[in-house]
Amino acid sequence: LFRPSRTGATSNNSTGGCTDTTLYSNTFESGTGMSDWTKGTFVSGGSTADWRGIQTCTAASGSKIFRFGGTGCTSNYVSNDFTFAVPKGATGIAVPAGSTGASMTFKHRRRFESGYDGGAIAVSLDGTNYTWAGASALSGATYNGTIAAYCAPSGAAGTAVFTGASTSFSTTTVNLDAVCNAITGGSGGCAGQTLYIAFTSISDCSVTDDGWFLDDVQVSACTP
Repeated sequence: LFRPSRTGATSNNSTGGCTDTTLYSNTFESGTGMSDWTKGTFVSGGSTADWRGIQTCTAASGSKIFRFGGTGCTSNYVSNDFTFAVPKGATGIAVPAGSTGASMTFKHRRRFESGYDGGAIAVSLDGTNYTWAGASALSGATYNGTIAAYCAPSGAAGTAVFTGASTSFSTTTVNLDAVCNAITGGSGGCAGQTLYIAFTSISDCSVTDDGWFLDDVQVSACTP
């Protein structure tokens, strides 16, 4: 649990009395800068500058991505970051009451110092207190390491992350209902909740690299 300083389209598919509904989608082909995302830090007074937002770099589809890193596509992020970017961070993403199967998919590639820097997903239901989406809630490309204790930002050591280099895009799916149940201690998933989903970036006190390249972020649920 963290305390940081800080309607979609409907498909034609229906299952068991509910309809697959896209609650949020962004391919980053339009817009500039942070688009409809907001950014923050889990370290008091920490910089958020390395969340650059939309850039024209090698993408999974189209020509643009959403990025944590330096000013250019091969420019490095800085040391001592424990920062995050949240899609629709100003309002959060509302999940209708009675919904099931809330999930997020995204495509990404990365270059992080292996075992010391990385990216992870955290979720909040109030925009203030965040809980990690654990490895058991992920499928497809999952976390492949943890943040070493040596000179990690306060509170970051041991966090499960995407780390090292993966130069080809892969797809990760996050079972948001499982994360919501972990937060509430209940079994109702994310139905009736507003989600703040933090793409979290961590760097230690020394070696840096190009960062995290995100594309095709989508949040969906089966709605009544």
